[in-house]
Amino acid sequence: MKRTLSTLLSLACMLSFFTYSAFAAESNLQSISWESVYFNQMVEELSADGTISADAKKVEMVSLYSESGAVTDGKAVQVTTETESGIRVDTVVPYTIDENGNLTNSFAYAVTRASGSDTFPATLTNATVTFTTNYDSYTAAPGWNVYRQKLFSFSWSGSGDTVVTKISGTYQTDGVLYSTDILTDASSPILDDSYRFSKSLTKTNPTEGTTYTNTVSMPSTRVVRFTAFYDHGTNFTYDINYTVNGNTRNLNASVSILSK
Repeated sequence: MKRTLSTLLSLACMLSFFTYSAFAAESNLQSISWESVYFNQMVEELSADGTISADAKKVEMVSLYSESGAVTDGKAVQVTTETESGIRVDTVVPYTIDENGNLTNSFAYAVTRASGSDTFPATLTNATVTFTTNYDSYTAAPGWNVYRQKLFSFSWSGSGDTVVTKISGTYQTDGVLYSTDILTDASSPILDDSYRFSKSLTKTNPTEGTTYTNTVSMPSTRVVRFTAFYDHGTNFTYDINYTVNGNTRNLNASVSILSK
């Protein structure tokens, strides 16, 4: 009887082990972040083409927002790089062609296609749109950072099935405005506590691989500070017309570029 009981207990333990192992394997599969897998893939590609250089201080995956301001499933790769006078922020938004012939954000598509699978989709980038903005950055006399927004630009690349026919972009910077006196004089007064600097650029039939630039900058004697106020920072909104296999469609989104 004791031997029979011992045998049954051993079998139960073995069954529990295999059940746990199978559960653990399934849990590990479900916990795979396909967004992270694709992000790492994008980082490798952007490092190879020079978008991510040795001067890059931050590379991150950021969310895209709808026209209403709601967070979407879309993501972009954002690269912040130190320059001689400040920083440059490159935001690379990847798209893939879905089953309906639409350009769909590649990060969102990766999650949809790979969900419940251990096989990553072979092709996820049919087109990319890159938005770049430059800032002069300073440390003000009180010790906090201030910025001057400078030029911004955009470009696109894609496969032979995809043609971008129009790009419109608007950068909007909100913050507290000071004169450059604040760099050396901590008592320099606020000039505008609800300052907004906005500029736009539209290009019809942009050539693939060509960079288009708006060179209008904030005045050279002005700088802006970003506080914890909810809308302080720079946001970029874009609208794109594109053609896939002869069918013309539209997409738009916005993304946060710089904040406190």
